[in-house]
Amino acid sequence: MNQQEHIEYLKSQMEQTQRWMENGSELRSEHIITMIIRGMIETENQIENLEKV
Repeated sequence: MNQQEHIEYLKSQMEQTQRWMENGSELRSEHIITMIIRGMIETENQIENLEKV
């Protein structure tokens, strides 16, 4: 997977996670939401760092 493919993959994962969050699931707890948001922030940081190169 080249760098652009990796960026596109990360972005698609972010979009999928965002849709899941918006759809609302009764299974979500505060802890899970916190973990997901941290993961999304980490993924955004990865995308930004990859796009800089």
